[in-house]
Amino acid sequence: MIKHSFSNWLVKIIIGFVFFIFTNVSIGAPEVGTIKGNFNVTPTGQAHYSIPIDVPPGTAGMTPALSIVYDSSSSNTRNGLLGAGFSLDGLTAITRCPSNKTQNGLIHGVDFTDQDRFCLNGEQLVAVKGNYGADGTEYRTYIDSKTKIISYGRQENGPASFKVWTKGGQVAEYGLTTDSQIKAEGKNTVAVWNLNKIQDTVGNYLEVHYFKDEAKGSFYPVEINYTGNEKAKVLPYNSIKFIYEERPDTKTAYQAGSKNILDKRLKSIQVYQGLNLIYEYQLTYEISKNTYRSRITAIQKCSGSGACLSPTKFEWQTNEEGWIKDKAFEPPISMYEWHVYYYKETAPSWKFETNYYDGVIGKFIDLNGTGLPSIVKMWSEGVFAGVFNEIKTDKETFINTGNTWVKDDKYTPPTFLFTKAPYEQILKKLVGRYILDKTYSKPSFKYYTHGYPYMSPVGQFVDLKGSGLPDLVQAWYDSSEAPEELKSAFMNTGNGWVKNDAYIPPVPIFHKAGQVGQFVDLRGTGLPDLVQAWSDKDSKEYKEVFINTGTGWTKDDKCVLPTTIFKQFESNGGIFQIGYFVDLRGNGLPDLIQTWSDKDSKEHKEVFINTGTGWVKDDKYTLPTAIFKWDSHEIYKQQAATQVNIKDEIVQSGLFLDLKGSGRPDIINIQKEVFINTGAGWIKDDAYTLTLPSRLPIPMNTYIQFVDIRGSGLPDLIKCQVAGGSIGQVFVNTGNKWVNNNNYVIKPMDIRGFIRSYGFDKISYVDLRGIGLPDIVASCRVEVTGGDYVTEGSGLPKVGPSPKTYEYEITYLNCAQKLPDYLISITDGYGAKLDIDYEPLSGKKVEVYTKEHDAEYPNMDWQGPMYVVYQTSSNTAATGSQAINIPKISDHITTYHYTGAKFNHLGLGFLGFHKMTVTDQTTGITTTTTYSQNISLHNKGVPVASETRLADKTLITSTEDTWELKTFGDGGINATYYMPYIKKSEKNSYDFKGSLISKTTVSNIIDDYGNPIEIITKIHEETPQNDFITKTENTYHNDPEKWLLGELVTAKVTKSSLGKLEQTRTSSFTYDPRTSLLMQAIAEPDDAKLKLVTKYKRDTFGNIVNTTISGQGIEDRVAEVKYDDYGRFIIQSTNPLKQSVSQILDPRFGAIAESTDLNGLRTKYQYDDFGRVILQIAPDGTKTDTSYNWVNSSSIHTSSVDIPAALKKRFLCCNYPY
Repeated sequence: MIKHSFSNWLVKIIIGFVFFIFTNVSIGAPEVGTIKGNFNVTPTGQAHYSIPIDVPPGTAGMTPALSIVYDSSSSNTRNGLLGAGFSLDGLTAITRCPSNKTQNGLIHGVDFTDQDRFCLNGEQLVAVKGNYGADGTEYRTYIDSKTKIISYGRQENGPASFKVWTKGGQVAEYGLTTDSQIKAEGKNTVAVWNLNKIQDTVGNYLEVHYFKDEAKGSFYPVEINYTGNEKAKVLPYNSIKFIYEERPDTKTAYQAGSKNILDKRLKSIQVYQGLNLIYEYQLTYEISKNTYRSRITAIQKCSGSGACLSPTKFEWQTNEEGWIKDKAFEPPISMYEWHVYYYKETAPSWKFETNYYDGVIGKFIDLNGTGLPSIVKMWSEGVFAGVFNEIKTDKETFINTGNTWVKDDKYTPPTFLFTKAPYEQILKKLVGRYILDKTYSKPSFKYYTHGYPYMSPVGQFVDLKGSGLPDLVQAWYDSSEAPEELKSAFMNTGNGWVKNDAYIPPVPIFHKAGQVGQFVDLRGTGLPDLVQAWSDKDSKEYKEVFINTGTGWTKDDKCVLPTTIFKQFESNGGIFQIGYFVDLRGNGLPDLIQTWSDKDSKEHKEVFINTGTGWVKDDKYTLPTAIFKWDSHEIYKQQAATQVNIKDEIVQSGLFLDLKGSGRPDIINIQKEVFINTGAGWIKDDAYTLTLPSRLPIPMNTYIQFVDIRGSGLPDLIKCQVAGGSIGQVFVNTGNKWVNNNNYVIKPMDIRGFIRSYGFDKISYVDLRGIGLPDIVASCRVEVTGGDYVTEGSGLPKVGPSPKTYEYEITYLNCAQKLPDYLISITDGYGAKLDIDYEPLSGKKVEVYTKEHDAEYPNMDWQGPMYVVYQTSSNTAATGSQAINIPKISDHITTYHYTGAKFNHLGLGFLGFHKMTVTDQTTGITTTTTYSQNISLHNKGVPVASETRLADKTLITSTEDTWELKTFGDGGINATYYMPYIKKSEKNSYDFKGSLISKTTVSNIIDDYGNPIEIITKIHEETPQNDFITKTENTYHNDPEKWLLGELVTAKVTKSSLGKLEQTRTSSFTYDPRTSLLMQAIAEPDDAKLKLVTKYKRDTFGNIVNTTISGQGIEDRVAEVKYDDYGRFIIQSTNPLKQSVSQILDPRFGAIAESTDLNGLRTKYQYDDFGRVILQIAPDGTKTDTSYNWVNSSSIHTSSVDIPAALKKRFLCCNYPY
């Protein structure tokens, strides 16, 4: 017979008792009390706050463990079911996950094929028996968690379900029910296998149910049912329900072509005992004014009767929007050069013309790896006349201190990256031809119409060794009859430059007419390879690939490029970009795209996917619009003077940019059309198109800029207002559409005049302060030259003596001081407030981070705008609505400092910090913990040492752990998993003078299932000198077939010390072969006189109900325990003397409602809605009432005692009321 509801009379009495308590609740003002919450700072510097969800007890420990968790690592980017930064912890899933170089030997993103890997809670699964993804295949986690995982069935390209066996004997099912098996939208392949059931070895279980809409790609948990038992045929009667609401910040994401819509957010969590609502956790949200994301502002715990504790409240980083002018960060040099030439030919056929030429002469770049952009000026004025004649070279470096610029001669570039030489050569060839290559009658028309930039790049900065420091490479040539080359390579040491001939590029990437090649990491190794990919005006193709070996270049003839991305045009001789290397799928491998339309409007669009070893054409990824287009400038030709030769060119009519924060590039074009990258192709998004008022200007990279000005992780649109000469419009990106935001519009005369005169493209958006937010730098040097040009003879034209030079530098800082949407304060129901202060590793406001310089490839030392907790400040004084005249207690301040962040290039990502130091500012005590970054031991992020010091630096404790590694499998890729473990641990204690008091050393030997088979603990005491040694030797029974592991069979403990006899104690244990539960323990099994046997009997639910102790010469001692019919609560206990006590428990809390002792005396308890005692009735009738009230800003409880009259007469002597 299946039991659907309570039948035990004891439980029925309790239910009535609970209802009686409810009638005494006053609804209105918040009750005294607060939600439990735990805060800590993680080893990676992130704020972590957890609110455990209180639930009625389960059966034999089978109770859901849920928490509402905040983690700042995803606060600025995550916007899930609980909004920014928050998530629900306790429900696990098996998901598809990508392959990486370290674990799998290749890079492959999730695409719902059989090439996908599977992850349990983010840890990749390794197949140990069978083929990956096949029916019946057995797996382990890459870092062994002592679990066995088996996949079952087939559902298109993958398993239908999984089962997971834990070392503790539980079996978890994933995707075994229809609602827990989430298929990818539009496919018959499972994308996520959610947890649907957990069951222990005796049949106790819980179930999880989900809502899903596979057409929308939506799913979320709706209910957990627990207290079921299959063997006893008891259905679950306790439950947890998740209630959702519509959200204003709906999010649509794609993966491998499948859609996922997030249109709900968690409103409340309801906890039920049977059919009775016990608790409800209510969540309140706001919408971030900076990012338009949901943010939790309060969580309140209420009872089923409607009484509520004061909420825990949350405050978030919310930024002022706009710009503020700053003199200290005005660049000390000009970043761009802009030339104006006034030509007046003496010959009568000439008219007065004005010519404009501009180019880059300086660059913002993080030279020293601090995360702060420095300024490098490196250009040369010269002429090519057979050989390069350097007339003038201007090279300077200014380091960014975080507050201003400081000149640094040791970083003076050893060569230049920009030169005017190509232009001068062109000008020389034009002498005597009576036309100039670029002249306009209207100065507002600024186009590179001849194909040759005035200031030509001859090289670039590129991190050749994956060190995080930019190196300097020259790679330029002139394709004339007597070609000249500029080729060199200089390594960045972190303090300057060292020439490295091994890295001199074997082929050029720059030509006098434009770019012909590119540095690009083709293999996803973190090392840039060298690609030449262009065709000349005769359509001859130059396609070569040189692999970066880490020490130089090796030509790779196997990696033949299927097409080019640069093209020279016969009509003007210029070389223009017609394609891209771009990571279309967001997997870390750049794909190859050719995307342009020619003068006949014919579109050339091809896409080739990078497999890591070659290229595969992918027609489904064919671009819906061309990114580059032919422009003949007919309108300008009609407006210009008749002698002006305006030539055709390729201009940018579209852009790749990640509009939705998916890690994949989307497309926007001049028609303001947006095409979202689904991971398998393109889909038009009209919401973006409709929220822009007009089409975008051309070329797009000149008149508009896409910059994440708010720090939301999404690019915003800044549009130049050409007529007014200002930043005329700003549209912020919500992730779904554009929203006009006038806070970021700049219209002061200095910026307007700058843009109108020198161009919108002379404005740089750069993070000057290393805080992850862009600032504005407008910088240009203007040279004006006027005079008469004479065409007689040969050589360069002569210029009259009337040159003038002007320099303009303007800097605006972003008004925001930090990234938005970080949780900055938590105030609990008592009014105790915790303030959290974050700082970026690259910021200079405070010293929060120290960079190390010892990493070796494939790792690199790293510093950038990653936010970590710098300081927490808390006090216990209440400040809530109930606060009355309570003085504030001094804040307790704790600060944090981090050292040695490292990043792995081969798929392991952030390796964490080498050290973290925590300082209690009240006592001055510091604790420094050292963490592993050893990828060969596979134990990144675990503590390996720590030390605690007093304010005067005296060492008082230190620990050191020595880790070793067990390796399983055949050692090959995709067939090996690892178990790191602590081999030896040492702890030293010191007195306040720093003298050693004691040293404890623990050495471990473990078996292949992580069980300690030998533990030697040695405690050394200095005064007096002595060593205490404890040796523990264990044997275990492990059944890998049933996955019943770690059954301790024997234990032998030997203790010894100086001057004392060695003592040894042994024990043996026996387990139920079906359930692995302990059935018998024997102390001293080898000594008949000392042998003591303890036997256990259990009920259907696995609870111990009978304990019998026997031994030589003693009578058996039997103790019995009786549980209720559902195996949850002990209702009676009988000792070996046959004396019994009984109790009734409140099923809401598992707390005693009534107890009867050995003498038959009863004590009763009543609880409020939150499990606190409000009434105790003693056996003699004495009542103790307890109430909880808000008094003077703090919660206190008061008690009153009601003593029966007869007792009062007896005990009122001596003036004591009892």
